[in-house]
Amino acid sequence: MKQYNLNKFLKSLAVSAVLFFTVLPSFAQIDIGISGGVNLSKPDGTYFRSAGKVGLQVGAFLTYHLTDHFALQGEPSFNVTRIRANDEGKSISNGLNKGNKSVQFFNLPLYAKLKITPNFAIVGGPEYNKILNDGDFRLNDGAEAFKDSGRFGYGLGLDIGNFYFRYRSLKKFDEIGDTHDLKLNQYQIGFRWKLL
Repeated sequence: MKQYNLNKFLKSLAVSAVLFFTVLPSFAQIDIGISGGVNLSKPDGTYFRSAGKVGLQVGAFLTYHLTDHFALQGEPSFNVTRIRANDEGKSISNGLNKGNKSVQFFNLPLYAKLKITPNFAIVGGPEYNKILNDGDFRLNDGAEAFKDSGRFGYGLGLDIGNFYFRYRSLKKFDEIGDTHDLKLNQYQIGFRWKLL
């Protein structure tokens, strides 16, 4: 079993937290907490099969309240995304062998949060994604199978008390074949615990 790149994640989390706190003028309006849960990933693309595979995510959240009903929320997290490559790429030089792949991401969403009731909110916004274990997956010609540069996607979701649901979408982060048409749809559920 491959070890997760927790050192890279922890460094990214620390840098994100420092940047987040230096930008904000007041800490009195901030909630800080941790989160964790599972995800179901469904890749769509020429070289991938849309089979739901279960992974996990752990991270933190920092919420800056602008009003009683509106906030900005950063959610740095470590995400293990499991996807399945199909038979289409095994016979081409820049293809990928068939099978399940566990891709590790550092995610940094920045959501707008609309609080409907004290225990119910809608969130949505852009999300930065960086693959941490890009060197683990090689094409048949030896090149890396996934783009190691960061990619932007988006996320939408609900916060219901301590429970959260997220949908996230990310496109074109593969180097397989000549299509580069991989789209990742991921559904996340989990729990959040406010610390401060």
